[in-house]
Amino acid sequence: MAIVAVLCCIDPKIQPGVFEWAEKKFGRGNFTLIPTPGAELPFVNFFYARERKRILNLLRFIRDEMGLAQTVLISHSGCVAWARAGKQFADPIDDARFHGQKCSIALQKINQHFRGMPMTHHWFRKDLQQMMW
Repeated sequence: MAIVAVLCCIDPKIQPGVFEWAEKKFGRGNFTLIPTPGAELPFVNFFYARERKRILNLLRFIRDEMGLAQTVLISHSGCVAWARAGKQFADPIDDARFHGQKCSIALQKINQHFRGMPMTHHWFRKDLQQMMW
């Protein structure tokens, strides 16, 4: 399994569960947890240039410097997105909720600005919602 970077905008020390979720999903030792401040990585605020630049720079660093094949981004509102290098852009799942639509749009915009690491997203299962704000 490829090494995965899990970018979570919730502090695992404050909100337990992110490490356990990643370990269960990717296997022990197959991921790197990178906590980020909550205000810095929300998909809803993607259209602010400051946030967009931070996200893109972070993705470039992971791809170019860390050489990770897959990146998972966890937003504070419970949306998960991942990017797998070399794959075609996947259509976001059908989710009529407003936040889901905003995330889909944001991910498409990221894909336009950052080719080579396409993205999609899915929602956490209900039993994982408790670890989100």
